[in-house]
Amino acid sequence: MAIEFSLHPYYQLYYNQWLLSRDLYLGIPEVMRSGQYLTRYALENNSTAGKNAYSQRASRTYYTNYKKAIEQLWLTYIFMKDPDLSKVIGEKALFTEEEARNIDGNGKSLLDFIKDITSTSIRYGWSYIHVDSPPLEETASKADVLQRGVRPFAWIWTPLDVPDWQDVVDPGPNYGKLLILHRQYMRPKSRKSLAEKPGLDAVREEHKFENGVYTRTTYIRKNVGTSSNTANPTATTITQDLYTNQYVVNNLGEWEMLGNPQTATWMTQIPIIRSIQEAWTFDVDQKVLQFYQQESSLDNILYYQAYTRLAIAGRPGEKNPQGAPGAEDTVLWLEPGSQVFQIASENATAMAARCAETKNAIFRLGLYQLRQLNAISNAAQSAENQRED
Repeated sequence: MAIEFSLHPYYQLYYNQWLLSRDLYLGIPEVMRSGQYLTRYALENNSTAGKNAYSQRASRTYYTNYKKAIEQLWLTYIFMKDPDLSKVIGEKALFTEEEARNIDGNGKSLLDFIKDITSTSIRYGWSYIHVDSPPLEETASKADVLQRGVRPFAWIWTPLDVPDWQDVVDPGPNYGKLLILHRQYMRPKSRKSLAEKPGLDAVREEHKFENGVYTRTTYIRKNVGTSSNTANPTATTITQDLYTNQYVVNNLGEWEMLGNPQTATWMTQIPIIRSIQEAWTFDVDQKVLQFYQQESSLDNILYYQAYTRLAIAGRPGEKNPQGAPGAEDTVLWLEPGSQVFQIASENATAMAARCAETKNAIFRLGLYQLRQLNAISNAAQSAENQRED
């Protein structure tokens, strides 16, 4: 029997906005130059000439990452002074010195972890913290965990990583708590030899708390390839898909359980914390994308200005004359009866002004949020002064 999974209605509702926010922050050139974000002009249709024109414009278009600049500016103000962690770090405190130096098992400090979760919340509004320890046998008790010195680690998930969940909906002390949560991600497939071609596996974890027992079950969909649907994925496509998690909405293929479920009878809830708030960047995102489109248009106008004074000539007797640029000396030697056309010059001033206005709007929207933070209101400069700096 095939295992099927679904997407939460809220995930489907916010997915496009979360995806836009992530892609604008990462600024991967191949993603930003795709048709998803670089809008085609009317003449850049599916004809050979149209495709060539779009490809040439895309290759000349560069993304200016004001999204990341605004977010880093906020973090600079918020953490202008590092938080005092002395009360939570110590021999008898919440974290030992060793634990605070390695909060996620990969060497990330507690301070950097706090900055990362703040950054995630600013970018998406939604954020998750998963606390877990290295896997033990199914029968391991809390005493076993303490005796072996196994310590928990914490990881940050974005809302794009969590495609489905179920909360407690009945009124009561547990209202709003997570009952079931699914996390999905990509990982390189396991290869027995380097002669095997690289690929990707999709992994889906189910975290469930039912009848006083916490259970984690892992499912896998092997060798799913890449979002580009290439039979022989390259290192570039694999790395891009692995990093951007593009598979979630294309949830095709059959899943199978990976190993046996892991259970913990001594836990009182799912070890995942979810934070939901309004994202600060959504309004900024739209302006950053608008500026990207306008800057591409301005560059396109300036690129073709080099041809505005060149003539296009058609030889006499041609039923379908082909346009070709001609310099002044070429025009002088045209045969009698030749047709000469002048390419109209475009004024780039108006588009340049629109780019400047949109750029100003990005910083006005971004720095407006800073003015709402009481703790740093005295340090925040005006939007105009910050933009000039």
